[in-house]
Amino acid sequence: DEDFEGTLQLLRTVGFDGIFAFKYSRRPNTPALALADHLPEPLKDERLAAVFSLQNDITLHRSRRHVGTVQEVLVDGRSRRGGDLSGRTRGNKVVNFPGNISLVGSLQQVRITASGPNSLSGELCE
Repeated sequence: DEDFEGTLQLLRTVGFDGIFAFKYSRRPNTPALALADHLPEPLKDERLAAVFSLQNDITLHRSRRHVGTVQEVLVDGRSRRGGDLSGRTRGNKVVNFPGNISLVGSLQQVRITASGPNSLSGELCE
């Protein structure tokens, strides 16, 4: 319980843009297999859900700070959303915006107009 609360506190304190998290599963031939006090699967699921919920809130909060800013974006290609282009900021944030496919591979100035849990939306600066 103390380690789990410490993990949540670390997330709050550091404020990562995103995380990769997985529940522990027993693996043969690993030192951790011999440790006592393995948690029941439902508790692992509950704790992982709590970690993801907290991180989602943090990610949304951190993404909102970009709205209204102009970001340099390396255009990667078409967005998963129909018709838009997609690229990444210097901070590795995904940005979706309308534009011509000929911009792929170039750096563009994009004004951020909205933020979501997984990406930012914007418009090309002219």
